[in-house]
Amino acid sequence: MTKILILAQHTIKELLRKKDFYILIILFLGLAGFFYGESFFGIKDISRYLKDIGLSLVGLFSMIITITFSAKQIPAEIETKTIYPLLAKPVSRTQFVLGKFIGSLFISFISFTSFYILYLGFIFSKGEAASLILLSQYYLLSLLLLSMLSAFALMFSLFLTISANISITFLLYFFMFWYNDALRKTLLLAEGKITLVYNLLYYILPHFEFFDIRTRIIHLWEPLPFWVVTAISIYSILYIGLLLWLTVLCFKRKNL
Repeated sequence: MTKILILAQHTIKELLRKKDFYILIILFLGLAGFFYGESFFGIKDISRYLKDIGLSLVGLFSMIITITFSAKQIPAEIETKTIYPLLAKPVSRTQFVLGKFIGSLFISFISFTSFYILYLGFIFSKGEAASLILLSQYYLLSLLLLSMLSAFALMFSLFLTISANISITFLLYFFMFWYNDALRKTLLLAEGKITLVYNLLYYILPHFEFFDIRTRIIHLWEPLPFWVVTAISIYSILYIGLLLWLTVLCFKRKNL
């Protein structure tokens, strides 16, 4: 466990040394300041759209950092050949993967928390009404979503180049998020002998829409029931566990 945490700590230091994180914070501050400083000609209920834009920016910038850093972890170690002394210490390949994943988690948590605090600062400074329970649920579900994306990017990094990995992970997210209804109608309503295969495929694919509760926050709806949040949490933990198991399995068979 100590070796895993040391690897994770090294990954966090990489974030602090790079300028990407700070540039995104400055960009977010500039965009958020612009949107929340505009009156938009007194359009009715425009604050709802601004809150939606703010949450979208928080999610997008956090995903950029999470996916980008997760996709670089293993390839960067192989390219610089620093992986060889690490594995010779000895650090097992399982420990190496878990260490990189935990480090990526810290990076995603730090980035999302920073952006989210800035967002909440703008919200409350404008006197907007907000449910603290819903905001807390959004925070938890967003961290679970980022954890899943990090696990996907880490697994894809064993087979794809960094740029291809980043592109594929983003495409997977947006495709499943935007076209979930179409997939459900196509796969679950299919008929014939292949119905079982289609049904299994639908449930195996990641359902990122589970984590999006922006509409509830924007329109001040009731918070999610406790059992729903628990079910989504269990779903994401099991899915992440499966992805990490596949990553370790493939990494053990990879020739370095």
